[in-house]
Amino acid sequence: MRSIGSDMIRIIAIAFAAGLIPLTASASPCPGNPQALGTERVLEVDAKTTPRVGRKHFPTTLPLRAKELVLTFDDGPWPGTTPKVLDALKYECVRATFFLLGKNVEPHPELARRELAEGHSIGHHT
Repeated sequence: MRSIGSDMIRIIAIAFAAGLIPLTASASPCPGNPQALGTERVLEVDAKTTPRVGRKHFPTTLPLRAKELVLTFDDGPWPGTTPKVLDALKYECVRATFFLLGKNVEPHPELARRELAEGHSIGHHT
């Protein structure tokens, strides 16, 4: 098993403790990790039809069920951390959304390509 880093372990441990991540593995098999967290479901969001959501600036949020969360990573990609995050997500068969900054993608397009190739959603701030 690859090391997933102490920060990611801390995030996963907090999510377990808060009851945000169930203790059972996903119904879908995860190659090399039968006890993986997995991704239970994916919400498709279309900017044309989905109302503006987000509790900080808008009054509504996505239709999440109890104990569901949306996992996002902002302002990358960062060559020091993004590969580690992608390795951890891959090991756990978890998908996330990466909100990228153009100025960070420009010197590291291979990281943005990897995020997309591994099944993650991509958004942008710029």
